[in-house]
Amino acid sequence: MNYFISGKSARKIYIDNILNNSDKNKMYFDENTVSEFLSELNAGSLFSEPTILILKNANKVKDINNVIKNVNLNTFNDKDVIIDYEANKENKKIKELLNNFEVHEILDDRENKNVLIKYIQERLKCNSKDSNNILEIIGQDFYSLKNEIDKICSYLNGEEFSFDNIKPILSKNTNFFIFNLTEDILNKKMIEFPIKENMALLSSLSNDFEIMYKLHILDIKNINYNNFKSQYENHKFFKNLNPYYVFKKIQFLKNFSKDRTKELISLSFETDLKIKTGLLPLEDGVEAYILEILK
Repeated sequence: MNYFISGKSARKIYIDNILNNSDKNKMYFDENTVSEFLSELNAGSLFSEPTILILKNANKVKDINNVIKNVNLNTFNDKDVIIDYEANKENKKIKELLNNFEVHEILDDRENKNVLIKYIQERLKCNSKDSNNILEIIGQDFYSLKNEIDKICSYLNGEEFSFDNIKPILSKNTNFFIFNLTEDILNKKMIEFPIKENMALLSSLSNDFEIMYKLHILDIKNINYNNFKSQYENHKFFKNLNPYYVFKKIQFLKNFSKDRTKELISLSFETDLKIKTGLLPLEDGVEAYILEILK
C-alpha cells in the first residue's frame, strides 16, 4: 500500500497509526536521501523482508512529481510507502498524480485542532475542556504532544486523569510553567522573583491582555463555555485562537478595567522595546512590569 499523507501537524497521527499497527521493518528517508529512497523502492529480492519506506519532508523534495510517478509503479507486495507532505493548502497538480495511493490530508486549521483534541481525549480518557487546555499548554506540534502524552500516561499508570494528578509531570514543561505563572499574575497573586523565561512570560501576558481588551470591547461577562463557543469561536477578534483559552480569560476581567487593560498592553510593548534595544535590563524590566500589573 502507498500512502500520501499531507497537510498540517495532525496528519502525523495517520502516520503514527500506520507504523504502530505494522510489524514491517521501517526505513526512513528525507529530502536529502531521495536517491537512496528510490533505489530501495526499486530493489527487488526473493529474500527481502516486508518493509515500510517513509519519505519525510516530501514538500522539500525538488522533483516530488518524479518520486510520485516511481511510487505509482511500485508493484512489490512486501513494500509499503508513506510520503509525508507538509502543506497548508491543496496542491491539485500533485493530487492528479496520486493514482496508486491512499490519500489522507488535513488542511483546515479547525479540523487540525479537532483531530489533535480527539487524539488527546482518546489517549488520556479526558473531557474536551481538559484536552483543549493540554493542547494550549503543549502546542500543536504532534511529536512534542505525543511525547508529553506518553509521559503523562506513564506517570498516571492507569489512574484516572485529572489536572491535579498530572501537575507534577507538567510542571517540568516550560509552556505549563508560563501558563500557570500568567494565571497567577492575572489573579493578582504575589509571585517569587527572580523568575525564569522572562521574555516568554512578557509575551504571554501581553497576549492575554490583548484578548481581555477584546472581551471588554464585546462586553462579555456572564456566559458559559458552550454559549461562548457557539457565539464567538469564529469572531474576527479571536481568529485562530483556541476558544477555551479565550473563554478562560473572562474570569480575569473583574481585576482589570477596559482602560487599565489598554494601559498594560501599551506598557508591555514599551517594556519589550526597551529590553530589546538595551535600554532596560531583561529581569528588571519584566519584574517592574509584573509589579505594575499586581498594583
